[in-house]
Amino acid sequence: MRHRHPGNWPKSRRKFLYAEYQKRAKDVLAAPAEQLSWLKLPRAKNLSLFTTKAGKKAAAAAQTLSVYEDLPSGRGPASVYPEVEELSNAELGTEIFNRSENIRKTIYGTGDHRIDIYTAEDRRAHAVAEAHDPAPIEGFYIEQAKSVGFILHESMLRELPNGNFYVMPENYGLIKGLCDSELFTKQPCLTQFGVGGIGTAFLVSGQKAMTARHCVPDDTTAKSLRLVFGYALTSSSIPFTISFQKEDVFHIKVANSNNSDDWAVLELDRPTTRPALKFGSGKPDVGTIVYALGYPDALPLKISPQGVVRGAIDASHHFIAAVDAFGGNSGSPVLNSQTHEVEGILVSGNSDFRWIPVDRCSRSVIINNDHAGETICSISVAPKP
Repeated sequence: MRHRHPGNWPKSRRKFLYAEYQKRAKDVLAAPAEQLSWLKLPRAKNLSLFTTKAGKKAAAAAQTLSVYEDLPSGRGPASVYPEVEELSNAELGTEIFNRSENIRKTIYGTGDHRIDIYTAEDRRAHAVAEAHDPAPIEGFYIEQAKSVGFILHESMLRELPNGNFYVMPENYGLIKGLCDSELFTKQPCLTQFGVGGIGTAFLVSGQKAMTARHCVPDDTTAKSLRLVFGYALTSSSIPFTISFQKEDVFHIKVANSNNSDDWAVLELDRPTTRPALKFGSGKPDVGTIVYALGYPDALPLKISPQGVVRGAIDASHHFIAAVDAFGGNSGSPVLNSQTHEVEGILVSGNSDFRWIPVDRCSRSVIINNDHAGETICSISVAPKP
């Protein structure tokens, strides 16, 4: 059977696909250039579905998710995988969702242990007052978080007359189609049609930060991005807008990077007074307790405690750790819970969510701690600050 190109499908079907692709497009700006090469080729005239900027990014995300294959004639995205036309819209949406590539992340253990800054502050206060612990671990989380920034697309930032910036966020639960039982469903999410949230970076000196290379592969990409600090919830109240002080918004460029190890050093356009994180050995033993700091799915900063190293560093300079993480955690520092030094950079993992057709919503993928984990690039292979 010859499958029709999606550009020739009925309008209602194309609108459904377009909406699905937009939902899955958040990683497209971080996708390797070779995966998006077909966008540079002439497109067939009937591809009106993909003529807008958002449509291109959405289609690119779909291609990255292996929904499309390249046409031998080089006209752009070709037929979808076999028998896709026979799937119902619901089945197709589920298939697109579940075929997401491993750049996305997941939850390990018995549930989602991620917490906000304000939760850590409450726990620290309780530990000091009730348990008489003068230095609870939550205090270290809060201090280290000051050095962790969010990479977003500059088009999302709106400048105020005083030079500060604000962003109009989306509702996380709505934009992701999450089940009500999921955490953070009512929180703000800094992404729109896949444009906005790119990943996480952390300071290694007064004017340099590190991230995963696939987040900021080159200076051309960096020009359209900004590194911001202070994106965190200080209470359970949900803000209508997200504000950034002008001193916390930075232009960036790539100072150094490594494609195979997936790390990049970013140079900020000016020095910052925020503290830099310290490097550990980058060779933690199996069983070492670690934690990560970052911006999963473009949410306000989250602390992922109770992680554990599952595999020792290998010849490719990576190790495995079970850390609760999602897309957007790429570039997150993974820190030793004893020394609070950076052991590695989170670069990839397993699927985030799985669509539940019966409930018509998505739930986090939860994996037993004994099974694999996130891929962490050892900090030992990165240049010292």
